[in-house]
Amino acid sequence: MKVFVVGATGEVGSQLVRQLLDNAQIDRVMAIVRRPLEQKGSKLEVRVIEDFSTIKATDLAGYEAGFS
Repeated sequence: MKVFVVGATGEVGSQLVRQLLDNAQIDRVMAIVRRPLEQKGSKLEVRVIEDFSTIKATDLAGYEAGFS
């Protein structure tokens, strides 16, 4: 399963990303953030976007779940 997390650098978002990366059912995690993310992982893709309003539906195509 592929999931994305918007706002993954905050307290809740960073914990959520950590749990998703540890979950065997999750194949890919895209973290959409305003500043670089310290977490690393082979399943983690980080996208730094200064303005979240510029995110398009096509940017999220193929992802089965999202968290914000």
